[in-house]
Amino acid sequence: MKQNQFSLTIQQLERIVKEAKAEGREDIVTFALKGNRLKVTQQDWGHSKTHTVMDKPC
Repeated sequence: MKQNQFSLTIQQLERIVKEAKAEGREDIVTFALKGNRLKVTQQDWGHSKTHTVMDKPC
């Protein structure tokens, strides 16, 4: 069954935001469900550089 939702604790969400802001850039944060995993990536605006912020089972 394909999963179309995920849950995060407030602490996990705060950690994602803190890490995304740490770079000091205006980036795009993407939340994607792939298989049974939540993958959160940060892409540098205007560049192809991508950083995985979180990769956890759903």
